[in-house]
Formats: sequence, C-alpha cells, structure tokens
Amino acid sequence: MYSKISTLFENKDKRLFKLILFLNFLVFFLEFASLASIPIFVGLVIDANFLTDKINAYLGYNFISTMNNKDIIALVAIFIVIIFILKNAFLLLLTYMQGNFFKRIKLNIADKLFNYYVNCSYLFHLKNNPSKLSRNISIEIQGIYTYLHHLISIIRESLAILVIIILLIILNPTITTIVFLFLAGIIFFYLKKIRPFIREKANKNLEFRNSIIQTINETFGSIKDIKILTKEKEIGSFFNKNLKQMEKNIFYFYIMERLPRLFLELFSIITIIVACLVYLSLNENIIDLFPVIALVVVSAVRFIPAFSALTSGMTYIRLYEPSINVLVEEIKKANLHNNFEPKTNEIINKNINININKNFFSVRDVSFSYPESSAFPLKNISMNIDEGSKIGITGKTGAGKSTLFHLMLGLLKPNSGNIFYKGEDIFNNLYQWRKEIGYISQNIYLLDSSVKKNIVFNFLNETIDNKKLEKAINIASLKEKILEMPNGIETKVGTDGLKLSGGERQRIALARAVYREPNIFFMDESTSALDDKTEELIMNNIENNFSDKTMIMIAHRKTTIEKCDKVWNLVNGSIN
Repeated sequence: MYSKISTLFENKDKRLFKLILFLNFLVFFLEFASLASIPIFVGLVIDANFLTDKINAYLGYNFISTMNNKDIIALVAIFIVIIFILKNAFLLLLTYMQGNFFKRIKLNIADKLFNYYVNCSYLFHLKNNPSKLSRNISIEIQGIYTYLHHLISIIRESLAILVIIILLIILNPTITTIVFLFLAGIIFFYLKKIRPFIREKANKNLEFRNSIIQTINETFGSIKDIKILTKEKEIGSFFNKNLKQMEKNIFYFYIMERLPRLFLELFSIITIIVACLVYLSLNENIIDLFPVIALVVVSAVRFIPAFSALTSGMTYIRLYEPSINVLVEEIKKANLHNNFEPKTNEIINKNINININKNFFSVRDVSFSYPESSAFPLKNISMNIDEGSKIGITGKTGAGKSTLFHLMLGLLKPNSGNIFYKGEDIFNNLYQWRKEIGYISQNIYLLDSSVKKNIVFNFLNETIDNKKLEKAINIASLKEKILEMPNGIETKVGTDGLKLSGGERQRIALARAVYREPNIFFMDESTSALDDKTEELIMNNIENNFSDKTMIMIAHRKTTIEKCDKVWNLVNGSIN
C-alpha cells in the first residue's frame, strides 16, 4: 500500500509522511497512559491504600509514607489531567500537520498533472477525452485526502485497539478472549463478504463518475444540437440513470460505514454486563470490581469509535482505491514526460545544419499518418514559401489540409521529412517557432470572459499594449460591434462566445492573431463565416498593414484564392 501511494509524493513528502506515521505511532503510548490511568484513579478513590501498597510492594520500601490519602488522590488526579491534556494537545498538533500535508500533496499533484497535460503533444489531446483529464485534475485528486486520512486513521485506531487489548489482558484474560473472538468474527466476515462487495462497487463508482462528467461536458457543449434534435428527455434520462446508480453505490457505502457502530454498542453493553457477572462469580469482593468496571467502560467508550473508524476507513480506502490507482498511473506518465521531454523553450539539438535549406519557409518530403491509421493522409509533401508571399492551400474535405497545417504549426510531428524556417528545423525549438506565427482557426475557442481578454489572450493580467489592441480591433473590423456592446470591450462573450455570431467570433480570432503581429499568418478557413464584403474589407486591412508578412491560407472562396501568389491543391494527401 505504501509503495503505491509513495509514487504520488516528492522525496521530501515521503520523509514527512513517514514522520506523520511515526507520530501516530507515539499516540499508542499516550493512549496507553491515559486509559490505564482511569482504573488506577477509581481504585485509589475507593481505597487510598490501593496505590500506595502497589508502589511500596514494587519498590520494596515505603516511598510515599509522608503523604496522606487526600494528597495522593489530588496528585494522581492532576497527573491524569496532565496526561489527557498532553495527549489531546499532541493530537491537535498532529491533526494540523496532517491537514497541511494533505493540502500540499493535493496542490502538488494537481499542479503536476495540469502542467503535464498542458505540455503534452496535440496528438495526446486528440486521443484523450477532455472530461477524463478534467476529472483526474479535480475529482480524483480530492479522493487523495479521503484515502490518506482514512489510511492514517486505520493505523492510529489499530494502535488504540491494541492498547485496549493489552490493558484488558493485563486486567483479565477472560474478557480479552471474548473481545478477541468477537473481533476475529467481524474481521473474517468483512474480508469474506464485505470487502469484495465494496471493491466491486468502488470500481463501478469510478465508471459512473466518468460517464456523468462526460455527459455533462458533452451536453452543454452541444446544447444547440440537443435542442434542435429535441434530445432533452433522452439525455436527461441517460444522465439520471447513471446518477441513480452512483448514488445507490454511495448509499451502500453509507450503510456499511455505520453498521459496525450499531453492533459495537450492543456488544459493549453485553460485554460490560458479562464481565461484571464473570468477575463477581470468581471474586466476591465487590470493591475489587470497580476498577475492572471502570476500565471496561472506558475501553468500550474508546473502543467503539476506534473500531468504527477502522471499519469505516477500510470502506473508504476501497471506495477511493480506483482513484488512487488512476492518479498513480498518471503521475508515473507525468514523471516520465518531465524526464524525457524537453521544455517548451529548450532547444533540442543545438548543432543545427543551417545549410540544409536556406528558403524562408519550406516543407521537405513530409509524410504523416495518425497512429490508429495505416494509410498515409499526407505523402511526401514538399513546398517552398518566400517571405511576404500569399499562399493558398485548397482541396476536398479529407484531403489533409488541416493535418498539413497542424504539422506546419508544430502541433503534430511528421513520420518522415522536415519543416524548416530560415534554415532551421522548427521542431528543434518549437517555443521560438511559435513566437513567429499567428494562427486563425475556423473553429476558434473563446474564453468566458471579456472581448479584450479574448483578443489579448491574457491569463495573468500582464501589461496590455493598447496601441496594438486598437490596431487589431480596427483591422478585424470590430470597432463598430464593440461600440454596440453594453460594456464595450469589457463585455463578456459567454461560454465559447455563445453571445456572438459566427462572423463575430472569427473577427475576434483575427484580432487575436493580429495583436501578436507575427511574421507568418496561418489562416484555416478563417473568413468562412463572413460575408464577401466584410471578408474583402478585413483582408484588405491585413494586406495594407502587413504587406511584408507571409500568409498561408486554407481557402475555398474564389475571391480569397485569386489574391494568392501561389495555390497548392491537395488531392488524397499529395500536392497536385
């Protein structure tokens, strides 16, 4: 178990976790001292000579003959209070330490996974459902706290039960035998019947959580289609079915968590009564019975929550074990990625042969296929693009135009061939390459934020160049629209630009690319949602302001193609 969860920890966290386990072990001695003090105090109150006789007999001489009985009782009472204060202060400090530890672990894992996913290749994101990634970063990580909390609780409460059993053995082996047999029966029943049931339900819960999150994401991402196709009831029924199943499983866990306590309370009462009767049958001195009763009662009071926490902890560990397994695997992948993948701003190969190609931008014998496909969608593509030229790429749907764009942008890496910018392979320094380019997609994603933030794409509120912003707005012909908005440039556009038309979304995408003032514009059907007049206006604006910039466009409109210096037609993955 430890080897599994230690994968989630940094080296310093491993040391801290071991320290926390050690401190929980120290609780054993405090529990022992505090519980043992109760029957001693009760016996002392009933018979003051009880303690003095025991101590004197043990030491061999009269150690506290100078103290009267009341002083002895007062001294022992103070000693007991100090023990309980120390124990609870220690537990409070330990709780604080554990809380900080859990918080740091969750933050570290969330940060590591988020950065791992963000820095993974574009192909990785094509293969992985976004709802799965978001679930790993949010919901599964929250399970770490519950898992570790109950794991430590199991260790601590097991020690508490051990203390109780040791004290009972010292006091009365008969009572201990009864307790041990009862515990053995419960544990056997749990291992044989309850644990397999919980494991099965826990794995099912993971499946239901995945399905529910995916359904939510897909529903609100395609709400327009759902309404047009009148699928509200169907999607509602599907969501409700999975939710009911998951809640049914959680209900089982809720019952399983609380059942042991009900049985333990009944068992404790029976044990106390039986213990008293057995002890009286063996010993007629009723005064000697009081310390026994005191210890049994205190043990029962401590034993019930301890054993309840133990069984509850085992239940929750089984419940969240699938989450831990998922996170362990993801962290292993993240660690491998960090060890072998270069940083985004790191040059992979500094010994670049700049004489390979001296063209401004060129594609050389590039072939590519997606991992799931044996066919090559792109085969031996070669092209030279001069600085300041306007290039058009055309072709039927599925010809490979977007794939070629993704290769040139560095989002995908060719199976063979190279792509060069000013004589350097773009994949040797993708960070520098992407500072040179601007990309305008046909399907832009907009943040649920202001028009301004969507143009500058500013996450950390860095300084905004207002002159560049105004220039981008004018070139994208957005000024009039912004003036009509209730809060101007600070107006929120809604989730993925829900409040905007397709043409307005594309103009924000154009403004975003223009704001960067790149050397090369990549335009993927970037004006498809604009009318002819608006498209002509914007393209003229770009031409007038960036006449020296290179533009590579995927286009179907005749008016767009006519303005290109050169047009390449893709047919079945090859340049025609």
